[in-house]
Amino acid sequence: MPHCLINGLPQSGKSTYAQLHCRLIGSRIGRSCVYNPFGAAGWRSTIPPFDDPDQLIGFLRSQPAPTSTYIEESGLSLGRDPNFHLLTNASHHWGNYCYLLSQDPTMLHPVLRRGCDSLVTFAAVPVSAELLAEQFNDPQIAELCPNLPRFHYLKKLPFSPLVMGRIDLRRPTFIEWPATEIKTRSAR
Repeated sequence: MPHCLINGLPQSGKSTYAQLHCRLIGSRIGRSCVYNPFGAAGWRSTIPPFDDPDQLIGFLRSQPAPTSTYIEESGLSLGRDPNFHLLTNASHHWGNYCYLLSQDPTMLHPVLRRGCDSLVTFAAVPVSAELLAEQFNDPQIAELCPNLPRFHYLKKLPFSPLVMGRIDLRRPTFIEWPATEIKTRSAR
């Protein structure tokens, strides 16, 4: 089971996306948890949030069923700590899928970042967009990412074309379309 990097500048929509995604996943598979060491508001997971990394790792190792785990501000909470490499390099063997939230991909150790095979990115500075384009093998990311409006994102899944989307806060849900249609759809 691979993992996902959710990237974006502050206030771009990454936490809103992840919190909505966590609620939707929790209602579908029934198991979602959050590592939230800074106490960010808005998280509603099916399992009480963790603020201690050792408790999180112990919990994930002991689970008999798949769990989606959201790591809030992973660049600060996991950063470059090698003890957390197993989150993206071993926890899939435990049935865990990690969503790493980060303001910038360079805040994460390359081992953690490379453990993610999926990307959801909101607006990012050009140098970060270039790094993401290289890692996820899609040059459109470097071109489109720096100019994304708030609550708009690019999604890249393995062996799939780039998708653009936006968070619809009225429903709440996600609206997505092929990135090739970006100029016609983003204005809506």
